[in-house]
Amino acid sequence: AAPHFPGYQPLEHFAESLHGELSSRLVNPATVAYLYDSHTVEDSQLLRFLGNHLAGHGFGQMHVEPNQLNWHGNQVQDADAIVRHYPAEWLEYLPSTALEAYFNSETVSANHPVAVIAQSKRLPLIWDKTDVEPKTWKTLLPPTKAVTKVKARNWIYKPAFGRVGEGINVPGTISIQEDKLINNTAQQNKGQWIQQKLFKSIPVDGLHLAVGAFVIEGKFAGCFARASSRPIMNFTAKELPVLRRQNV
Repeated sequence: AAPHFPGYQPLEHFAESLHGELSSRLVNPATVAYLYDSHTVEDSQLLRFLGNHLAGHGFGQMHVEPNQLNWHGNQVQDADAIVRHYPAEWLEYLPSTALEAYFNSETVSANHPVAVIAQSKRLPLIWDKTDVEPKTWKTLLPPTKAVTKVKARNWIYKPAFGRVGEGINVPGTISIQEDKLINNTAQQNKGQWIQQKLFKSIPVDGLHLAVGAFVIEGKFAGCFARASSRPIMNFTAKELPVLRRQNV
């Protein structure tokens, strides 16, 4: 998006940051396998952008679904590295040998499946028992706890591995029927859900905003953002570029 806004530039260039990390681990010519759900055009566009950028630096590219890669032990035979843009929890539908290979993969990987532990919204329930201290996360995250028999007022349910706002019962954003379904499902599958204290989202120029950060090897690698007319980021939300004025 930056070329269309004179005087602005990205906070960081994610594709270039990814190139830097892969280059430090691979010897060119190397081939990168980009994993995604081929039913999703948006995912394909994102990975084509990454693949084409790295191709400009001499990297080969192959765009595949997880079941299209061949493994020998814990090493991929078709490529030298993997960039996964495919839900880790969907990998469980693969044959057991392939599932084990992905989670024990020794092939250079961006978004290795072990990262699923940080993706789960249930992580806050156990992070005090780990040797990791996510200070910023703890400061910004609303109070989160396991699903109890009775949900307190001003608390909402979230599925542990939900995405794009699915299964979240923010008042005023779903129907009464949807709210009942979410409540019943959360109660029947407590181990797959959490409850979280509702916070008030303050709109900017009529839009609610969500900004996230990309991280590669613990280093900030850029931002992504979404905007919604309602205080929930679901499939109706729009994606936004995050740019800053040059020399600022």
